Amino acid sequence: ITVTCAEEIALVLRSNKTPKFLIGECEENQVVPPGPSELETTAVVDDPVIDAVLKMPAPKDDQGAAAAAAKKKKPEEEVYELDDWMIDFAELFKEHLGVDIDTPLDLSKEAWEKCAEALDAAVHNSKSEMLLRQAANKFEEVILTALVNLGNVYMCIARKYIDAKKEGEQSLEEVAKADKELELAESVYRSALERKADFADAILSLGQLEFEKGKISMSFGVPEGHKYHESTAEAHFLSSIDFFKQTLDLLPAEEEAEAKAEAAKEGEAAPAAAAGAGGNDGSGTEVSHDANLQAQAKVMWGNALYELSQCFANAKKEWNPTLVDAIDKFKEAKCRAEEVGNA
Repeated sequence: ITVTCAEEIALVLRSNKTPKFLIGECEENQVVPPGPSELETTAVVDDPVIDAVLKMPAPKDDQGAAAAAAKKKKPEEEVYELDDWMIDFAELFKEHLGVDIDTPLDLSKEAWEKCAEALDAAVHNSKSEMLLRQAANKFEEVILTALVNLGNVYMCIARKYIDAKKEGEQSLEEVAKADKELELAESVYRSALERKADFADAILSLGQLEFEKGKISMSFGVPEGHKYHESTAEAHFLSSIDFFKQTLDLLPAEEEAEAKAEAAKEGEAAPAAAAGAGGNDGSGTEVSHDANLQAQAKVMWGNALYELSQCFANAKKEWNPTLVDAIDKFKEAKCRAEEVGNA
């Protein structure tokens, strides 16, 4: 319906309880003039005073002529007047659409309301609990990984102080700074294990942390009685080895990991539908992560054995068997011969 007057607006409202109004441009010859009754509301009333002023002759002096000439050069500003029916139409539009056009629409709020309605319906579905449990597990993995990464950041800061080794009292200051960061890292790793006691990543990180503590004890030469005196190095390295053993015990055996890797490769070559049905256990990412943890644990185990052999040598103990065990562990981790030699 093309709306041209107040009567037609009323007709639209009677035919549709929630009408939609579209305003578009049209050609001049398509404009429908308002009816006589509506023209009366916008008619200008004759005023004798205004008519007398308009009929007065123009001034003949130079100033009046100049003003008249300037008036001709300067175009008059156009004045637009809104008819009453247009104002009434705008008010009617606001009332029936339920929108306050004087303030911007909060589309974000409306979108969230729609999402909440959809979620409310989905939650009551019979399959919703299983899907929500899966989502919770994924978010839990994200939290655990984030905690380990946060601890690793503190560990990196500690290594910065360790690498900036200085002599005398300044050395003790660097050790104190590194120790503070290591304590923060340990607390974060422990928080991850409180959420999941068998989280291999956190256990491996605790082993690396103990290894760093042993390196501090071996390198800085702090006074006797200090928590990082060289006499404590052996205990730190042995503790790190225990954590590396725990990590490997939690991970699948090497043969099993290789079998999973082979299955993952076959899954990648299969059609997408078949690959999608494999589940999390068959994903290449998880197998690769386990293999990576295994390699890290074995290499760090070898490093700890090597440093432990140095402790035994400094203490005049039998050190050669421990060094041989370190080399065997590097070989087990499939390190290249030149890498073992450099270590």
